[in-house]
Amino acid sequence: MQNKSNTSTSPFDQYLDIFEVRSLKVFQKSRKWELNVKLKDFTYIQQIKGIEENLINAFNLTGVKISVEEGIIGNCHTSIIRNHWTDLKQMIFSKNPAFIGFLKDAVVDVHDNNTVITVPTKIIADYLLVRKCDKIFEDYLKSYLKLDSRILIKYKDETFVEKEYLDSINKEEQLLVKRVLENKASYSNKSDGKSNDGPRESVILGKPFNDKPVRISELNDDSGRVAIEGGIFGVEVKNLNNGKTIICFNISDFTNSITVKLFVKDEGSTAKLLEGIAEGKYVRVKGDVQFDTYLKEIVVFPQNIIEVERVKRTDKAQEKRIELHAHTSMSSMDGMCSASQLIKRAKEWGHKAIAITDHGVVQSFPEAYETAKKAGIKVIYGVEGYFINDGVPIIYNEKEYGLKEEFVVFDIETTGLSASNDKITEIGAVKLKNGRISDTFSRLINPEIDIPSKITELTGITNDMVANEKTIAEVLPEFIAFIGELPVVAHNA
Repeated sequence: MQNKSNTSTSPFDQYLDIFEVRSLKVFQKSRKWELNVKLKDFTYIQQIKGIEENLINAFNLTGVKISVEEGIIGNCHTSIIRNHWTDLKQMIFSKNPAFIGFLKDAVVDVHDNNTVITVPTKIIADYLLVRKCDKIFEDYLKSYLKLDSRILIKYKDETFVEKEYLDSINKEEQLLVKRVLENKASYSNKSDGKSNDGPRESVILGKPFNDKPVRISELNDDSGRVAIEGGIFGVEVKNLNNGKTIICFNISDFTNSITVKLFVKDEGSTAKLLEGIAEGKYVRVKGDVQFDTYLKEIVVFPQNIIEVERVKRTDKAQEKRIELHAHTSMSSMDGMCSASQLIKRAKEWGHKAIAITDHGVVQSFPEAYETAKKAGIKVIYGVEGYFINDGVPIIYNEKEYGLKEEFVVFDIETTGLSASNDKITEIGAVKLKNGRISDTFSRLINPEIDIPSKITELTGITNDMVANEKTIAEVLPEFIAFIGELPVVAHNA
């Protein structure tokens, strides 16, 4: 039930110098008010929002909405937008903090009845449009200022943006040289008979920073400016037609990996940067997470890069333990490290021995023996065995068949682990005779359902790869014909 009243009573006496209340709607059940007001002087949207909050608190309401019916908000569309631009941004940031980094360098102007927001790059513009930033601005303008204006988000001329960006990089590099020299002098002094308990850091780009790194697996479109840390791999240098260079490299912290993309002005700068950005180096990067329309994924555009020493886990116990239950990569779906890696780590930690106890296999023993012999520690050889009820048959229709005779080994990939809901995406098989491959079979299969992103990470098979392939109903007869009458062996089953 809505009640209308025209009021100038006590609840609004303290705001009489700001506005005059033209109408008030009271929603009794939901405890909400809607006011239409006439402004008496220039008023910021943030100020109106503050009044809404004050009324909510003073009268124990669930919501208050103040709409400007008319008043002094500016002489024209242009003055309204320019006067309220900073105010509008703060309103947007309060509800959408992910926009802060993307709009901090934006400028606003008015053309005809359109409000044009110009950002530095196409990537930023695309991101804001995908997140419907233009619609959010339009709603605020219409709701608080009664201004029906279309918001256009554009980016600067590409050449101009690149020049501006690369000029800033060049200035940073000049500072970089100075800081690197200072760092070298500092490290030289520290290493002159003095210990340095903290990890060493060397500036590669920008300036030093102390931001705590976040996990790469936690990054998304809304992350904004972050710090990440990890090892470098997959360095790629691309020379553009205009003489500029893009350095792309991947960084992994073993929770996930992400691409870092850097624009460079000239060959000299590129050479300097590549001295620090090299395969295997461990770095900390601070930059903006943005969606790259070329790569079709989020990337990091760095402001600062520093090389850091990876802090290794250590065993500081005075009395060292002996690990009696270690699995290597020979333990299917369990261990990830090789026997050599485990033994070397045990040696680093000061352990005198280590037990290798894989699941039902002993294939890691030769590698463990050789590594332990060199490392000078003892290997305790073990295995996790399986009990089999020999009273229950586990093989049916068996017959004598030699390993040198011909048989088929096959493997499949699926969209998941459910036999009832998931589908096959690939069948691969080989025929073996006398221990040699005599024939092969390999087919991608259209599962007719989407492949989850996690499965794509594991198998490398994407929806696009199988979109035009045959279905299982078409491929299965081909596979059966390939097998013929031969025995089949399931790989990794």
